[in-house]
Amino acid sequence: MLGGALHPGLPRLLDVVSDGDTLCLVYEHVGTETLAARVAVALPTTRQAVQWTKHVAEAVQAAHAQGIVHRDLRPEVIVFGGDDIPVVHGFGRARLRDAKDADSSGADRLDLPTYRAPELFVGDEADVRADVYGVVALLHFLLTGLPPVDLASARDTAETIELLSRGERRRLAGHSPRLVELVARGLASDPARRPPSMVEVVDALTRELGRDTEFPTAKPDEQVWLPGTEVEGYRIQTELGRGGFGRVYLATDPALGRDVSLKFVLGDPTRARSEARALARIRHSNVIRVFDLLEHAGSTVLVVEHVLGESLDRRLAEGRPELPVVLSVLDQVLAGLEAIHEAGVVHGDLKPANVMVDPHWNVKLIDFGLASVPGEEGPAPGSLTPGYAAPERVMRDANALSVAADLYAFGVLAFELASGRPPFADRTPLATMKAHLDERPPFLSDIAPTLAPLGALVGSCLEKSPARRPSSATHARELLREASARLVATRRPRRVLVVDDNVAWTRLLVEVLTPLTDGGGVEVAHDGETGLALARAGAFDLVTLDLQLPKRNGIELLAELNATCERPPPVVLLSGEASTDDWRVLSSLGVKAFLFKPVDVLLVESLVLRLFAESE
Repeated sequence: MLGGALHPGLPRLLDVVSDGDTLCLVYEHVGTETLAARVAVALPTTRQAVQWTKHVAEAVQAAHAQGIVHRDLRPEVIVFGGDDIPVVHGFGRARLRDAKDADSSGADRLDLPTYRAPELFVGDEADVRADVYGVVALLHFLLTGLPPVDLASARDTAETIELLSRGERRRLAGHSPRLVELVARGLASDPARRPPSMVEVVDALTRELGRDTEFPTAKPDEQVWLPGTEVEGYRIQTELGRGGFGRVYLATDPALGRDVSLKFVLGDPTRARSEARALARIRHSNVIRVFDLLEHAGSTVLVVEHVLGESLDRRLAEGRPELPVVLSVLDQVLAGLEAIHEAGVVHGDLKPANVMVDPHWNVKLIDFGLASVPGEEGPAPGSLTPGYAAPERVMRDANALSVAADLYAFGVLAFELASGRPPFADRTPLATMKAHLDERPPFLSDIAPTLAPLGALVGSCLEKSPARRPSSATHARELLREASARLVATRRPRRVLVVDDNVAWTRLLVEVLTPLTDGGGVEVAHDGETGLALARAGAFDLVTLDLQLPKRNGIELLAELNATCERPPPVVLLSGEASTDDWRVLSSLGVKAFLFKPVDVLLVESLVLRLFAESE
């Protein structure tokens, strides 16, 4: 389940090994000291307790974004890594959303689950609020050294279970009103009285660390939707995030059996409708898709594709990626821009927070709330993000929202991704905008000398004059390709297998892939049976696969390959039929990425080089 989870506080699943009837999950080693062991030595300071709890809450929130509820949070499953960051383990009781628990009582366990939510003892269906209880119970433990329920009066296991399911929760005393309220709400026996999502818990802990405002509450005109709520046929699972626009929720579309994101928009719905029309024009693997536009309880709701992963800015906070990944991400961002620009749409707010990446660094552009759409009224001139605003947008020129402005924002993003910091860092928003107007950005080669070949692309995108920037995203991709040719080369011969029944596509792929193999070569199969036989017989570094094949389709081939090969090769899906809705299934079968047909040659090149580099 955690194969797609992305957060430093979640265990990284490296492999799944099967030996007959035994299934072994191989996780990255993080350490052996548990939260229970650490607190047994000494209680942390209040600030440290809040910081640890916030990190755990953010990790659990990342799991919730995949529809995974942990259900068994306790001090013994929180393990400290080498960098002293708590990592959440113990997902053995976790369930994907709506999954029923075969053993909800826990009464047969020798280690009584004293930190589990009350509803888990009585067989009630558990949602994300069970984990809200667990995280707040951990906070209570860190602050007091005690579990949330006093079990001293219990005479036997039955009375213990009764106290855990229906007993009074301990009150927190001697701490700020903000923490006291959070603990009281989070440990409520009735799930409806708890914070409805981990987003609110993280928000409360963040504000406690800053001590700047009251406990967060909804705005007067904002409705907060609880897990399980039905919204025009969609079932709410959990809140994913919020901002000035409103809130975003993970939901299930029961009719089609897929996850979606519901974006509830506050205020004037004009921009939301423009965003929906903008996205409806585009079908591209690097651009988020829109499915519907609804009105519900006085709110405008955008129904969009749910993207697994996290925003690029959060991923960058964990460290700068390797060079092949940098080049692949930049190419995918440009490919997404190329697609929206061809549809006449300008993004208007390109930045790392609006770029989603999955565990394999596959990219999707999101949040078109400030987009310029043909025939639609544009956003207010002052609607921008200072750190990524082109000079003409800072000056509020009438025609500032343009392809050139998107490419300037791309230049800032590329500089930040390559060097680890934006060109004008550590400044106030006003000072940053002034720097975009008046200052020459640093040369990328001065910060990272090895990235000098990328400097031409980044420098041209950051030109003050729009006329001196690349003429289009396509032009920028050509400059990126020139830089990539100088920066990346394969280190050993590689073998690639192309499985596709379209002769024209296979010829194109052989032509594109052969130079990248460094003499290893490309083999071709035109049906599933032949493809499976070749994949089993030869040691391939990569397989490109079409889903619709004669004799055996792509899904059957993948399943058989995983069942019979100890180390199946990474797979890239090239399909005219598959959609991102299939991604959870495809990724579980070893697919590292998929591209829509007609195939984008530059994307294939950057993706293959990245996958080759990852296997070094």
